Amino acid sequence: MVEEANVAGRCETAVGTPSLEELGRAFQNLPHPVVIHRRGIILWVNQAAADLVRAPSTEVFVGMDSLQFVAPEQREYARERQVALLRDGVLPGSSILRLLRFDGTELIGEAKAAFMEWQGEPAACLVVWDITAHYEAEQRLAWEATHDTLTSLVNRRGVLDELSTWSTEPVTSEPGVGVVIADLDGFKEVNDTLGHDRGDQVLVEVAERLRQLAAGHLVGRLGSDEFVVCVRGSRQELAALAEAVAAIRVALSTPDQAAELTVVPSVGAAWRPWGAHEPSVDELLVAADHAMYRAKRHQLGWVLDDLPADSDGTGLRR
Repeated sequence: MVEEANVAGRCETAVGTPSLEELGRAFQNLPHPVVIHRRGIILWVNQAAADLVRAPSTEVFVGMDSLQFVAPEQREYARERQVALLRDGVLPGSSILRLLRFDGTELIGEAKAAFMEWQGEPAACLVVWDITAHYEAEQRLAWEATHDTLTSLVNRRGVLDELSTWSTEPVTSEPGVGVVIADLDGFKEVNDTLGHDRGDQVLVEVAERLRQLAAGHLVGRLGSDEFVVCVRGSRQELAALAEAVAAIRVALSTPDQAAELTVVPSVGAAWRPWGAHEPSVDELLVAADHAMYRAKRHQLGWVLDDLPADSDGTGLRR
């Protein structure tokens, strides 16, 4: 970026013994925050830096530790970067830091540092860009890639990603792993009769009930009116959860109060102990899906199938 190179270039060429007036002429009117510090102690800032952290003036910075403006969990990292710059005279790349304002609010800044001399001693010139909006947009996109925006549950991709990490972990103290799949009977009638807004309300309510029933487990929405709970535990624990999920009821009245619509889940579950058979993540989900369709077809409420495992294996595979 040309603008970034120009700012960094001014830092790198500001050697010798520039006065405060000279620093002001070089940096004061720049739109980007500039901080001059020595071993973290602030010597000078421009007005843009004061505006960035909502300081009452530029003068209040002098003598302050620059790490005060870095979130506590990143201060050690920022300190290491300061030491590396003074040691090596150059600091490649930039840092993404969570910064603190005077009023206690936070922002995300990208900071680039360059070595300089001030009054005959080594110092650092730090240039900061406020990237909060860009960072939050990226974080939102990353979250939406693995989550359902309506219910805030993980989506199919998120479920598969999480289950794939289970396959790379060693056998735990838990006896096995299982999944529960729930498909909502009567949901289409709600959409057709009461509209999609009411249908969305049903999905949100079911999602919340699943969170409560399966606290501590992975709960996701696979799509449309299909939900999943992934469990590391015993077969008895999975069976109890499947039964509890099958007991969920959501009742809605038609606008004229003439009829009541009821949404209930058909539930299928699949469980396997740790072992050498190593069914894949997809095989475990397919087994639960088949069990769910048997429960739906025969109006059984819930069905639990077991997947075998030999004695000398270690886990799932994707």
